[in-house]
Amino acid sequence: RFFDLADVVELPVIHGVSALGTRLCFYSYTRDNNVLDPPRIPPDVERMNDVAPAARWNFDILSDEGVARMTQVANEVKAMVAQHAQ
Repeated sequence: RFFDLADVVELPVIHGVSALGTRLCFYSYTRDNNVLDPPRIPPDVERMNDVAPAARWNFDILSDEGVARMTQVANEVKAMVAQHAQ
């Protein structure tokens, strides 16, 4: 749904988080170059493929690394919003 927000949100980067239990997958969409990271995996029309591999949920919110990543994203968003509001 990042592409739906691209024309509405005027921030340079749109962040997203998907949670499965305590596991997190972080997404970001950069407007300038139209890049989604990690990239979307399109469904295969002939074969069943995994469009949401479990390995993408590679941060645990209960770990120091997971807390650090969540804090980093939150700080980036706060800084972008504050700069945009000026």
